[in-house]
Amino acid sequence: MEYVGRIARVISKARALEFVEYKHPRLGVSFYNIDLSVLFNFPDLMREVIELLENFIRERVSLDKFDFVGGILTKGVVYASIIAYRLNKPIVIFDKRGRKIYGGLQTNDRVLLVDDMIMTGTTILKCIKAVKNVIGGDIKDAVVILDRMCGGVEKVASKGVRVHAMANIKQVAEVLLSIGDIGREQFEIIMSEIR
Repeated sequence: MEYVGRIARVISKARALEFVEYKHPRLGVSFYNIDLSVLFNFPDLMREVIELLENFIRERVSLDKFDFVGGILTKGVVYASIIAYRLNKPIVIFDKRGRKIYGGLQTNDRVLLVDDMIMTGTTILKCIKAVKNVIGGDIKDAVVILDRMCGGVEKVASKGVRVHAMANIKQVAEVLLSIGDIGREQFEIIMSEIR
């Protein structure tokens, strides 16, 4: 299945990519932003992303390798909840500090984290720590719609957890450039922020 092209087109249709200056708490100043929560306003695009996400998980992560789907507040919970329902798995919800705030997770339970995007990986690492050290469970895989390529995948992998991204920002930018949705200057802005 061609995930990258479809994710890029969804981002385009939802106008989820904007070129604005903003200050990210861990990255500093950035000159573009991707907000996948805008998909919540487009049921047809949201349905497409959920179907892609479900298929991606079935292809990349065996369903018998996890007991719970984990979602991170706030946007990640929306995707994780729907995926948990569709895969007939219970959900555990974490706050941004990695604390479990809902779910019957117990020792030796295995969690698949689902989130919209990975940037620095800090939040996912906090969830991994909580599951492994506080609860005594395990996380081997995390699935995200988009890797913004800020070093998060590598940081999380260094803790023994695989991050499966449906697309990364470079791939999405290449598609958007090829279909004329962004110009060369905007493409270069995105490329300049890859770490």
